[in-house]
Amino acid sequence: MQERIRDTLQVLVGLPMWDAGRAANLIWFHFGAKQLIKGRKGDLREVGEYALHLQCAWRIVHLDSIVVASNDRLYPRDDPRHEPPDFDWMVPGANRCDEQLECLFTTFDPSQLIVQAVETDRVGGFQLSMGRGLALEVFPNNSFDAECWRFFCFSRDERHLVVTGAGIEDDDDAEEEDDDDAFM
Repeated sequence: MQERIRDTLQVLVGLPMWDAGRAANLIWFHFGAKQLIKGRKGDLREVGEYALHLQCAWRIVHLDSIVVASNDRLYPRDDPRHEPPDFDWMVPGANRCDEQLECLFTTFDPSQLIVQAVETDRVGGFQLSMGRGLALEVFPNNSFDAECWRFFCFSRDERHLVVTGAGIEDDDDAEEEDDDDAFM
């Protein structure tokens, strides 16, 4: 599993991470060349050549601090220590994760967001190292066959690499993600 994940993600080395978004607890990151695809409703969407969809624990670190992490979605933007009575983390833009992701692409120079190396572990986790101490770290955090993350190329009709807490989803049992425009 470790080698397969490393070999698959290796295509990202030298490519920029240039976009991220969120729908509920799913976060996506786009890498590589920007391209337009037609969504289910016929509208054009700008996506990366490659996409990484995460439904497990993750964080982006810079040197010795966390820039943004998966649980940031549970806290309100602006002041995470004071939750307003009407706070709903599911509302796009309402939480600290959304706020920090916006800042990520404006604070860091695009050259810092180019993948330089891929490191994997034995249980489906990995790290994408980028410039000047920046890294995306992903770590499955369940022990069963629920999807933790997937990686795919928008321009190729290939099976997605889907990693669960129990390992890589078997190609024979793989169900491709619904092409929902919310998950671009």
